Amino acid sequence: DVRVRRAIAAAIDRKSVIDGAADGFGVPIGSYYTPGAPGYIDLTAMNAYDPATGLLTRPAFDQRARAALIARPPSRTVSWSGLYIDTDRMHVINDNYGMHVGDRLIAKLGELIRSRLMPGAFAARISGDRFAILLPSGCADALAFAESLRQGVAALVPAHLGANADA
Repeated sequence: DVRVRRAIAAAIDRKSVIDGAADGFGVPIGSYYTPGAPGYIDLTAMNAYDPATGLLTRPAFDQRARAALIARPPSRTVSWSGLYIDTDRMHVINDNYGMHVGDRLIAKLGELIRSRLMPGAFAARISGDRFAILLPSGCADALAFAESLRQGVAALVPAHLGANADA
């Protein structure tokens, strides 16, 4: 499953693995080039989407935000609203139900954000449990969007994420 490969690739400290293989720890298999080797091509930045959430990655979000904010048609004034979301107490979910449940919660948050985005809006998972959203709207619409997300998050409980209620 490509989603599993993407999630593993995002979770592994690639530089440490390459350095370890270059230093004789482990045996590289498959197609393998060290960063200094002829033929090496770094493809890690090619995927603009976070594999766990389906949202943009931070670099892709930054690029789109710059383009959207700079390249406005002169005849049209667009108001933009930015939302920064930091999920509180993810460690409580991970500690009480397991990291696999925390991972499902992050995926559900991404799904929730994607399902509510208005046309022209875009969002990113900018780090572990932090998200950024840029909406082509004023404050009132941004507040309504944020409240919609809050209500959606309130409906997410560990039982819906596959946690064992007895755990």
